[in-house]
Amino acid sequence: MADTIDEPINAGSTASPYHRGRADCVQDGYENSPFNCVGGLEHRDALLKPRWLPDADWPEYRRGYEEQAKLSYGEDWRTCPFGWRPVLTLPATP
Repeated sequence: MADTIDEPINAGSTASPYHRGRADCVQDGYENSPFNCVGGLEHRDALLKPRWLPDADWPEYRRGYEEQAKLSYGEDWRTCPFGWRPVLTLPATP
């Protein structure tokens, strides 16, 4: 099976570094801490390798993380603003 952006994310213990990077990017967003695994928002322009990741896995992990960041946040994911916004707005009651 080839690694493509259309494949489901698999973060199990046998996941490839690429898939682990994609899954960690999604998880960081779910935890409301974008880019936490790779140094935080201030390191989007130069991602940091997680300490627990073997050096040999870093290029593929980074590729997966970056591709998922582009899908999640858009082409400008390295510079786009982040902040709070309401998920929904309830109408005022009379």
